[in-house]
This record gives sequence, structure tokens and C-alpha cells, in this order.
Amino acid sequence: MSVSGTTAEYEAQAVLLIQPSTNTAGGTGVADANRYLQTQLSVLKSVDLAESVATKLGGKWDRDLVTASIRVEERVGTDIVDVYAKDVDAAGAQNLANSYVELYQKNLEDTAKDLNQSNLDQIDDQLNDLGTYLQQLGAAIATEKDDYVNQFIAESIPGCRSCWTSFRRRRRWPR
Repeated sequence: MSVSGTTAEYEAQAVLLIQPSTNTAGGTGVADANRYLQTQLSVLKSVDLAESVATKLGGKWDRDLVTASIRVEERVGTDIVDVYAKDVDAAGAQNLANSYVELYQKNLEDTAKDLNQSNLDQIDDQLNDLGTYLQQLGAAIATEKDDYVNQFIAESIPGCRSCWTSFRRRRRWPR
């Protein structure tokens, strides 16, 4: 708590560990982790996040007051970020800090879901394309097989082409 003039001011702190998710193909490098941390610091300091918090809290809170009441600091050499929130009462400072971190995390989850959905959509498209290709390939193979068998029969057993056509109809031979 600090006192400035005659108004008491309380400060609440939230601590975040910010690390990129790793993939199974080898993880992330140091440069990527640092870039990710810097990107997340930008998100934490963004006007958009302050606007979202102000909307959630309502009342006296607007984007400018949230921005003025929040301080985001990186612990140098670590993946830890401190979020400090100040208000005229302890409960208000705590509510501001908690809301700020909760909306940041929700934003992070939503972004990950959108990215995952985009990746899933691309995979779906590729699978559909592959299915179409396999159907076309199957049809081409069936046509080539029929042509080969017909040619073989025509060359091997003259006059027996109709035998093959009749056999295929009876057995429901796939085309």
C-alpha cells in the first residue's frame, strides 16, 4: 500500500509463467522462446486487452483507467512476468489483477483454438483432396484393368470377348 496525497492506493500482483508450447518434433529454440515472450508481453500491454478488462469490470473502469492502473514487468532472464494492478482499495486492485490475467489467458486459449481449427481445416481439405485423388486413381486402374483383360481375351481366345462381359455381369465385377 502506498499513500499519495490523501488517497491510499493498493497494489495487487499476479505472476505469470509464459512459455511457448513445445511440439513433439523437437520443441522450441531459445530465440523462438524469447520471441514468444516478447509477443506475449506486447499482448499483455495492449490496448485491446485493457479494453476487454474495462468492459468486463464496468463501472468506473474504462480503457484509459485500466491502462493507467496496470504495470507489466518481465523478470529479465526468465519466463516470468509480473502484472501489478493498483486501485483505491485492496479488493479492487485484486479484482483488476485477476480480471486482467484471466482475460489474457482466455485470449491466449481462443487464439490457440483458432490456430488449431485452422490447422484442422487444412488437414481436412488435404484429406478430401486425397480421397478424391484415390477415387480417380481407382477408376483409372479399373479402366486400365478392363482394357487389359479385354485385349488379352481378344488376342488369346478369338470370339470370347462376350464371355468376359457376361462373366463380369454375373459376378458384379467392380469397375
